[in-house]
Amino acid sequence: MYRTSGEPPPLVIAVVGNVVNALDRRTGETVWTAATEPSNATYRIAMRVAVGDNYVVVFSAGSPTSMWSADVAPIVTALDFATGQVRWRVELNWIAVNVGLVEGTLMIDQDQVLVATMATLTALSLVDGRVQWSEALQGASGEGPRPIALAVPGRSQQADRN
Repeated sequence: MYRTSGEPPPLVIAVVGNVVNALDRRTGETVWTAATEPSNATYRIAMRVAVGDNYVVVFSAGSPTSMWSADVAPIVTALDFATGQVRWRVELNWIAVNVGLVEGTLMIDQDQVLVATMATLTALSLVDGRVQWSEALQGASGEGPRPIALAVPGRSQQADRN
């Protein structure tokens, strides 16, 4: 969370596997936990997390697209920062990639969630998860995944290299 008051956020967010944990920053006590998908869904692994005012947004590798494939469709889930309740969940079906090759970068800026993966940048509404636009990026030729860095005026998000 980016606050101007100098007051630290009341929670620290830790994601393990597909479970988001919110702990009181001062005491370490668990305030809430939430799964990044419904309990009847195929297991997903959270790859990135971003926190903004009132939201925790998680980018996950999604369910296999078929029994014979390891392909996945990325999932973006937004949780309420104070309660952990799911506000919205979107499957980015514009791309299916091998689970071992998923690279993603996630950023919250103003009223948008920016998600970059496998040479595609998608803007989602922070309020309801609606896809605002999605565009292919140049520079993804060659073997293997390519880390993608995002930047807007005054902020940047770097991708991790495996």
